[in-house]
Amino acid sequence: MAAEGDDDEGAPGPSVNVDGRSDVVETVQSTPAKGSSNSFVHGRLLPVEIDWRDRYERLKLQGYVLRPRFRPGWQPSWVETGTSRYLAEDFLSHKTRNTIDATRVKDNSIVVIKRIPSGDTSSEFRIGSFFTTLDTPRDPRNHCVPILDSFEIEGEDSIYVVMPLFREFDDPPFYSIKEVIDFVQQTLEGTKFMHDHRVAHRDLSTYNIMMDGGPLYPNGFHPSHQNRTVSGTELLKGRRRRLHSSPVFYYLIDFGLSTKYDGDEPYEAIGIDGQDRDAPELQRLATGPYDPFLLDIFTLGNVYKKSLLDNYTNLEFLRPLVERMTQRTPKDRPTISEVIAMFEPIYAARNRPSFRRRLHPPDERRFERNVLDIIASLRDTKYMTSYFFTYWFRVLTFRRPWKT
Repeated sequence: MAAEGDDDEGAPGPSVNVDGRSDVVETVQSTPAKGSSNSFVHGRLLPVEIDWRDRYERLKLQGYVLRPRFRPGWQPSWVETGTSRYLAEDFLSHKTRNTIDATRVKDNSIVVIKRIPSGDTSSEFRIGSFFTTLDTPRDPRNHCVPILDSFEIEGEDSIYVVMPLFREFDDPPFYSIKEVIDFVQQTLEGTKFMHDHRVAHRDLSTYNIMMDGGPLYPNGFHPSHQNRTVSGTELLKGRRRRLHSSPVFYYLIDFGLSTKYDGDEPYEAIGIDGQDRDAPELQRLATGPYDPFLLDIFTLGNVYKKSLLDNYTNLEFLRPLVERMTQRTPKDRPTISEVIAMFEPIYAARNRPSFRRRLHPPDERRFERNVLDIIASLRDTKYMTSYFFTYWFRVLTFRRPWKT
């Protein structure tokens, strides 16, 4: 996903693929000259978009409406009005083959629809459904993406799975050390929840960890180009992460390679599919079966290394944990329970002042870092002072001391 402000002068950026795989088709769209008789060419659909357009009416019958761009007979609105194409929502293309956003008619919420070949239902759909229906109410340790709905379309060898709209876990970037600790805790908790139910993810890598962006963007964001507003006509001016923003919830997605085991150990898997090519088990020269649960430990530890340790200089306290998780020899890696035991003292101290500090990117100069640290400290002090007085004012006036 594009970072906030990176929009190439409003041209469509990368779209969201809930399964984390890259499936991009390039195109060129330009504003037609006045009087052009071939105006549709300048707003043509991509091949993957035509595929979804042809399913527009059948998805609508299921209660899901695609964006105006995918309506049968669509004509570019900017051609008809003569306005800039960059101010038209239907100029924003969609580039993923197996997923698309839609509006759910019954509550007007934006969701993501994923098309899964029926042959894959023994893994992705079965395991996703298992975690969705496992507990009522939902166990807070369950970080597996919930399936909101599923249906089939007559004549197709596919099943359509409906899920919430999420963002990449580091978009916007982390701001404070405490936010990183919360992220690590939730992802470890979610992994343990899976492993406790004998499910190995087997592709637990960067693009398969997402977050609910609602707390950071209460006014929403465009589902396909998430650096834009819901209308698609402006760059997003939502919140960046701050220490005092509402907490976010992280989710593990895409169970296409996952395996659910019955019975007791040993648990074994074969195959080299997966995003993380650093994992020794998934390298081309790897031979023989491997423990898929220890593969999850490596790939999750590699997420922490590449997305956290390599991007911020004041997270060194996580390095011993990450080094244990990413041992090249699988038997030298800890189990998920052992990882959580190692992490528990860090999580217990998450509210201490040193963990409330802002994160330090490696390219910051010392003077810049000191100035930004002072500003962050003043903001934190201002918030805590305001919270303290608000809390006791509500207590003394016989109101609930928490905000409603």
